[in-house]
Amino acid sequence: MPKANRTVPIERLEQQFQVWEELMWAYGTHCVIEASSDQTTFVPYNGPAIHYSEFRRHLLEIKSVAELDMGRFTFHSFTDEQQKNFVAWPTLFMFSVASWTTNSRRVFHVSLDLQAVLGATSLGRLKVRDVPWPFSAFCISLEEPVSVSMQSPRATDLLLITAKPDEEDWRRKPTSYVMCAMNHRLRSWNPYGRRASIERLIASGKNAEAAQRLLKDDVAARDLLLMPFGGIVNMDSDETVEELLSRQAKGVQYLWRIVFGLAVYLRGKQDVAAHVSPWTKVAAIRSEARHGESPKKGIADASQVCHVSSLYTLSDKEREQFLSLGQCRSGGYEMPFHFRIAHSRAAWGERKANPEAEKTVSIKSTHVRLDRKPDVGVAGGAKVIL
Repeated sequence: MPKANRTVPIERLEQQFQVWEELMWAYGTHCVIEASSDQTTFVPYNGPAIHYSEFRRHLLEIKSVAELDMGRFTFHSFTDEQQKNFVAWPTLFMFSVASWTTNSRRVFHVSLDLQAVLGATSLGRLKVRDVPWPFSAFCISLEEPVSVSMQSPRATDLLLITAKPDEEDWRRKPTSYVMCAMNHRLRSWNPYGRRASIERLIASGKNAEAAQRLLKDDVAARDLLLMPFGGIVNMDSDETVEELLSRQAKGVQYLWRIVFGLAVYLRGKQDVAAHVSPWTKVAAIRSEARHGESPKKGIADASQVCHVSSLYTLSDKEREQFLSLGQCRSGGYEMPFHFRIAHSRAAWGERKANPEAEKTVSIKSTHVRLDRKPDVGVAGGAKVIL
């Protein structure tokens, strides 16, 4: 049975929610300032731009996503496509959080060995529509953060997976699954410190000064960059998981491979049962108090965590190589000096060049990587012929 006392980064969800609240505040503040000078706002001044502070309480009151107050918490009346782009991921995150809080509040914490194995495992001919999802909404926390690319600073240690209904009506039957990867940089995020002073400037009619300060600090851009990243997959697709993954960017592909792999892994109940801990409640996570307010109830409160470990225990070198294989890390593993026995193999290239060639090719015994030959000792692989 895996140990259940490890630290689980579920607080990342509360931090992400606080970023969403602050981003909606920044959007709404920009709208108030720009409207007073007859400028075109870059988001509609409605929905969460006005009612963002009420959403946390609303989540505690509703029992399903179907009960969401769409008028108060979704943007509408867009003037152009750019406005839709500014609110796309924040809106998707809002629905995902609502789905998770009303459906399961479950978190699977994946051990480092299992993370390494799942990230380097092919799912063969499994079709997307046949993936055995454990819940319609759940989180996966990772023991080691995953970088999505070598060039980008984005990394994640918490994934929020939710069934996403039809675009036109979120109350319809889910048609796809959404992965929201929480940005690992959230661990060092702090709320905007000048928020109260900007609100006082607007209240006293000093909109120009408020706009200058808000634009200088660029709060909306900062928080927008910290919103989740990930992707959407069609859950009714007839294609295989591997076909779907082949079209994903490498870092996102690795995350989806862990998600799909864990769903399949959890179904192997007889073998896996000893590697899955009982569900345990996490400690309460409170939102930081602001302007003398009492700390708000965290959205991750009452969530339950299950620790899942690997059937296989990896050596340090195996673990590192498995993690490197799936992620954008090293260029691979270099083989040491060793002896390769004589063998036969299928004639892949030979048959392609000449269809009349033999179907098998005989390979002579040889020493491999003579440049790495040690001064003393027996070559690796030699023991098979002694």
